[in-house]
Amino acid sequence: MKKASVDKLSSLREEIEAVHRQIQDAQQKYDLNKAAELQYGELPQLQKELEAEEEKVKNEDLSLVHESVTEDENRPYCIQVDRYPRCKADRK
Repeated sequence: MKKASVDKLSSLREEIEAVHRQIQDAQQKYDLNKAAELQYGELPQLQKELEAEEEKVKNEDLSLVHESVTEDENRPYCIQVDRYPRCKADRK
């Protein structure tokens, strides 16, 4: 279930990128009807689905599989060479 949610997020983002490319192609070919249909019809629908899925994923407990890395998870990978920390979080 958890991995499926993250996979759906990825696929929705890919679909949105594909629609953006289709819009650009249509505009370059001066097919403005198709560009408008994609930009004002299909794209907002996909973006709403993405937002809903992101909210769903954020509310679920994704202890093993999740979409983004938190600062606490990244901290062990920060290195310190000499006296200067190499992690942005340590430069406070």
